[in-house]
Amino acid sequence: MNSERLTHFSNETLVEAMHRNLMIYMEALGSLPGASVEHDGPVSRISLGIPMTSLNYGVINAEPLPSRYLPQLIARTKAFYRKRSDRFSWYPFGAGKTEALHDALLGEGFEHKAPYPCMAVELQHLPEAPENTIQVNEAESAADKHDWTEAMRRGFGYCDDLKKQFAACFGALPSDEKFPLRLFLARAENEPAAGSAMLCLGGGVAGLYAIATVSGMRRRGVGQALTQAALEYAKKMGYRAGVLQASQMGVPLYQRVGFLTFDSMSVYHSPEPL
Repeated sequence: MNSERLTHFSNETLVEAMHRNLMIYMEALGSLPGASVEHDGPVSRISLGIPMTSLNYGVINAEPLPSRYLPQLIARTKAFYRKRSDRFSWYPFGAGKTEALHDALLGEGFEHKAPYPCMAVELQHLPEAPENTIQVNEAESAADKHDWTEAMRRGFGYCDDLKKQFAACFGALPSDEKFPLRLFLARAENEPAAGSAMLCLGGGVAGLYAIATVSGMRRRGVGQALTQAALEYAKKMGYRAGVLQASQMGVPLYQRVGFLTFDSMSVYHSPEPL
C-alpha cells in the first residue's frame, strides 16, 4: 500500500492519483480466486471470472496513446477476454480520452455509453453525517463478507444465478491490514444487508468503489451513510482526499457529501461476440 498521501489538489494531480489508486484496486481484485489481471504497457486488463461487462475492464492511463499502437492494443485486449468468454468495458480518462481512441473503438464495434463523472472530496471538509437508523460497520468476518457480497450483488441488480460466483470471488477478500481494500456493510432494522461500499487505500488517495443499495432500501440514506463511514475511516488513516467514479444517478448524493467533479471517464462496451 502506498503510504504517501496526496496533499496538492489539482485536476492533473487528482487524475494521476485516481489512476494509481485504480491500479492498486485492480491488482488487489486480480489476486482473488478466478480473477486475472494483465498489464500491457499503458493498458491494464482485469477479469473477475464473472460474466458481467461492468466487472471486466481495460483501463487506459492518463496519457494519450499513439494511433499506430491502437489496433494491436485493442486486438490483444479482445483476445484476453475472448479466452475467458467475457465481454468487457473500456474506461479511458484524463488525457487518455483521445479522438483517435474513440474512433478506433467505435470502428471495432464498441458501444459508447454515458461518461462517469470523476469526483473528489477533501476529507477535512466532510459534513457531519445525518442522524438515521442505518448502521455501517467494516465487514471482516466470513458472515459479514457474505452479507456484503449479497448487498453488492443485489444492489447492482446482478441475477441470483451469479450468487455462487460472487460468493467464491468476493468472499475470499482477506481481512489483512496490509491488503488495500476495506469493505463496509450497511444494516437496517428490517434488512441485514442493506448496502455495500469498498474502500481502496493507496496511490495517495482513498478510492471508493462498489457503493450499492438494495432496491427496497433506496432513498433512505444508506448510500450517504456508507460513503461517509468509509471516508471517515480513510481520514483517520491519514488520507486527505477521497475519489470515485460516479454514476449519473449517484452524483447528487456525492455532492451532498462534498464531492466535486474534476474529470470524466468515458465508457465503451465491447461488441458481442468478441
